[in-house]
Amino acid sequence: YGNKIDEKIYVQMSCIKKAENPTRTHPKLQSPSQQTQGWSLVRNDRELANAQKFNMWTSSQPQNNFRGVIRYNGEHLDGHIFDVNISKTQASIINKEVWSKIDKIRLEYFKNEVLPRYEQTRAVNRQNRETKAVLTSLAPKPARPVVKKTSAVILRLNAIDMDNTTLKQAFEHLTQLKMLANAEG
Repeated sequence: YGNKIDEKIYVQMSCIKKAENPTRTHPKLQSPSQQTQGWSLVRNDRELANAQKFNMWTSSQPQNNFRGVIRYNGEHLDGHIFDVNISKTQASIINKEVWSKIDKIRLEYFKNEVLPRYEQTRAVNRQNRETKAVLTSLAPKPARPVVKKTSAVILRLNAIDMDNTTLKQAFEHLTQLKMLANAEG
């Protein structure tokens, strides 16, 4: 109603790398994924919602590394600029002008930072796969052991009809195999 609200909104964006340290407290949250990409909405240094896209883009592989923080102080912007549900699982930017400004900044960041880093990672991964394929093809194949003489124990084992052997016969076979093994030395 003509009242002026003098508040600032801070926008911070970054690209994260995959968590290298699995002993960290929440390694899954630190790894890029479609479930964790997006914005965190922070009011008075308290996160109200995370992994929000605000209908600015559709989840996809290139954006997995994107994390952004929209930070503001006070509660004057609630209901005018931002709307957060009571369970703090969903948030929206209800002011079209603010939404457009943030989306414009995000588009530039995606174009200049997120997509080039994604393409660079893909190129490195492709090169690593090609190098691994070449090294694998050049690696000497392990030679199969040459059997010089078939052991009497092996010949006797191959001759046993396992499907029709009774428990008593199995013990007899074991006794015979033990004697053959001892005889071979």
